[in-house]
Amino acid sequence: MQIVGGYRSGNVVDLGSTTANVPGNDGLFEVVVSTSDKYQVGDWVIPALPGMGTWRTSVAATVVPEGVLPFITVDKRIGRKAAEVLTINPPTAVALFHHVQDWRPGQWIVQNAGNSQVSHYVAQLARSSGVKVLSVVRDRSYPKVADQLKANGATKVVTESELLNGDVTVDGDVRLALDSVGGPTTEAMMHLLADKGILITYGVVSGQPVSYPGRLAFAKTLTATGFWLTKQSLADPQWKINIINTCVDLFRDGVFSVGDDITYVEATPSTLKQTYVRAIQASGKHVVVYNHNE
Repeated sequence: MQIVGGYRSGNVVDLGSTTANVPGNDGLFEVVVSTSDKYQVGDWVIPALPGMGTWRTSVAATVVPEGVLPFITVDKRIGRKAAEVLTINPPTAVALFHHVQDWRPGQWIVQNAGNSQVSHYVAQLARSSGVKVLSVVRDRSYPKVADQLKANGATKVVTESELLNGDVTVDGDVRLALDSVGGPTTEAMMHLLADKGILITYGVVSGQPVSYPGRLAFAKTLTATGFWLTKQSLADPQWKINIINTCVDLFRDGVFSVGDDITYVEATPSTLKQTYVRAIQASGKHVVVYNHNE
């Protein structure tokens, strides 16, 4: 989405420019040199704010007195795999889940893009609270992912066709609908919401509008809002630090675990381009590990 201009949080540089604009927000760095007492050599750190660019082999940052620190130090006890994916999807899931403050066991969340990484962590967090999850996936993905999603915490997995045909029911109040797709599935999820339910749009990967009948909104007193981790992090850097620390605790306590569908690939200075091309063309989430010892 950064490449196609969907998440413009920094400078946009045309191809052929001599100014570098490094994409990527997710990523883990290890401190190799530090002249600041805020970081020690060997620390694991992630970018504190979006826009630093993690598709790189190294980065130098300045600690400004009384300013926002450039990195958040990560507890190594959660393991490297968890630390590498800590920056974006887990905090997004935590923020989305806690839009409802008074969850009761047996209540429901419905989410499209049910096999996304954010949905993965939403399901795990919901399971730990006794909240049920209805995950909606593409028809062609269902045979491959349904059992895996249920093992991960989803209570029920359905296809987009089932949702759009009105063939989906649940045994409790749906209080939260999480939309990262847009288009017709958004309206279908709105129909499942109970009175005073909330729809949160945090992505529109289909590129289609988010729409629903006005009568549905006022008849049920529904709320529709948006959430973007980048905007919230820039507005309140301390909030970002706090929610990252919450995610670290969730990994350490075993509530969160890294998905089995993440592929780790090693890249060397001479294979960077080929590595990213393969990752972009493949399905699922890919984590690139840089090897400097070529």
